[in-house]
Amino acid sequence: MTRILTLALTGMLAMAANFADADSAAAKDVYVIATGSTGGTSYFVGSAMAQVVNRHSPNLQIEVLPTSGTTESAAMVARGKAHITLLTPSAAINAYKGSGPFEGNALPDLRQAWGGYYNYHNFIAPVRSGITTWEDLKGKRVGMCPQATTCTQIAEATLAAAGLSVDDIEPQYLSFNEQADALADRKLDAAAMFGGLPGAAILNITSRADVVFLPLTEEMQEKIHQTNSGFVPVTLPADSYPKQTEPVLSVGTAVLFATGASVPDEVLAEMTDILYANGEELVSIMPLMRFFTADNELTRADPIIPRHSGLENHLKEIGVLK
Repeated sequence: MTRILTLALTGMLAMAANFADADSAAAKDVYVIATGSTGGTSYFVGSAMAQVVNRHSPNLQIEVLPTSGTTESAAMVARGKAHITLLTPSAAINAYKGSGPFEGNALPDLRQAWGGYYNYHNFIAPVRSGITTWEDLKGKRVGMCPQATTCTQIAEATLAAAGLSVDDIEPQYLSFNEQADALADRKLDAAAMFGGLPGAAILNITSRADVVFLPLTEEMQEKIHQTNSGFVPVTLPADSYPKQTEPVLSVGTAVLFATGASVPDEVLAEMTDILYANGEELVSIMPLMRFFTADNELTRADPIIPRHSGLENHLKEIGVLK
């Protein structure tokens, strides 16, 4: 397992480099994938997609733009500043309808694209902190993810399910990498992490310190789910991270790709064909990319916001959708 995690981390860190040479990129049409911060899973997912498309497409140059989170990313796509992003279902619905963080700022041109993967939300703390229970968080410096993100919403719901609130802690609204660095530098006592497996920021901190994962109870899982039906009970598998030998009851969300209604049909069709045809290459870059297949259940499911019509037609043509 250690070797697998080492390989995954090595591959993910390598993706920060440019993926195509400037001369060949100059002749291509540029499209932007807006992701979360560089310590989050979505950044590495977007980077893997960019690397594969840039290598195999004579027409497209994909660039990856990290943002502060889903609110910024969705707005950028809807306004044409980016072309593809990754959103949780609740964020996509809120953005499309103009509710929650998007109150008064509906994004009706947002469209669903492909299905994604599942994120896990966990509070972690260095062993040296002595934090082993939710009650131990009282009065502590706790990372809560960037503000106005799904991660922060789940973190607040988790605290509430544990009988706490942000008033009981010293909340620090930091990106995943900032949280990992702050934990290592003893500037944070605990942190909220959110992402697919493996999560780069958690690999970052577990390479520098032993950590504990604060498990939820089934009752806490249900309370969190009741606050938002998109927050679903999940179990972090044992050995997902170094020295995490037991499964951990957690909460998570599905992750979906979203795009803008004005993104050309042929762009999404070409990306789809390249990514489906080069699955092994995607996985060699980022193991989580096993999800990007034609039989992904989240792609085949009914869309939660309108699906991009051109992509829907292409998925029907190639037999992914009926």
